[in-house]
Amino acid sequence: MTRFLRIVVLALCLGAISARSPAAALGLSVSGNHLVDEGGQPIRLLGVSRSGSEYACAEGYGFFDGPTGARSIRAMKRWGINAVRLPLNPDCWLGIDGVKPALGGAAYINAIDGFIARMNQAGLYVVIDEHVAAPAGRKALGIIPMTDADSSPAFWSSVASHFASTTRSSSTFTTSPTTSAGTAGFRAAMFPPGDGSASAIPPTGRRGCSNWSTRCAPPAPAT
Repeated sequence: MTRFLRIVVLALCLGAISARSPAAALGLSVSGNHLVDEGGQPIRLLGVSRSGSEYACAEGYGFFDGPTGARSIRAMKRWGINAVRLPLNPDCWLGIDGVKPALGGAAYINAIDGFIARMNQAGLYVVIDEHVAAPAGRKALGIIPMTDADSSPAFWSSVASHFASTTRSSSTFTTSPTTSAGTAGFRAAMFPPGDGSASAIPPTGRRGCSNWSTRCAPPAPAT
């Protein structure tokens, strides 16, 4: 009997180890100039953008535009993806500039956390970005050429702190920044003089971008 119980316990332990959830296998980090997964193997993120979380809250009718449950996630996975971009609204995240209290701040963050957790559980990486922006006092309702200096630093500081312990999500600074002065102009317009945060944005070598970065001069020659 004792031997039988040992076999049963061993079988249960092995089953628990082999039955790791897809989320348990997720991990994303940088090695050299490429991304690697939990096992240290190079990984290429292929995915879709799940719009809605960047405007529904600001427009006042919800956190998302459309379903975000398991069925909708399975539908996305049928495209053969391994990542989803989830655009965020800085005003909703911070609960400022006229966003309804029920749709901003902690309520918005909890809704975002829940959706991210469900996608991670399904084996999907999540890429977040500051998709919309507006100067202080104006609700962020659309894409502008670059993020604003009023709320973006506070937004990214909060986001970085909130997701500091996870390796299942990544972030992009903003969506399609565009300025005729290229990255240098973007940094100068985004941050006031003396703001050390500007050093976090590396030069890209892109010059003379306009029309949402679709018309750019060739990269500057390497020096």
